Amino acid sequence: MEVTVNAATDTGFVIGISAVGGGGKTTLVRRVAELLGDAVTVHFDDYDDSIIHPENSQTWLMEGADYNVYKTPVLTSDLQSLKMGSQITSPVDGSKASPAKYIVFDAP
Repeated sequence: MEVTVNAATDTGFVIGISAVGGGGKTTLVRRVAELLGDAVTVHFDDYDDSIIHPENSQTWLMEGADYNVYKTPVLTSDLQSLKMGSQITSPVDGSKASPAKYIVFDAP
């Protein structure tokens, strides 16, 4: 996944947090957003239904764990929308997430 930066139009700064499953990413993302104040959270797992994952995670790891193997068009679009100052809709519950100065994002 690639999110491009354009200083002339981007309004959100993405902070990525990564860890193994069960490593506390969601808890940390929520706490970081709380401490920053003007922040919105985005969770990789919320987009699971629209993500194309590597066929075999063990093989993916042994081949260098290239995150570009994941195909994340909806997640990527939502992150870019937030960076551009646009509201997004949660793929989980349909709630709205407004843009903020910081976008705190978790991923595997």
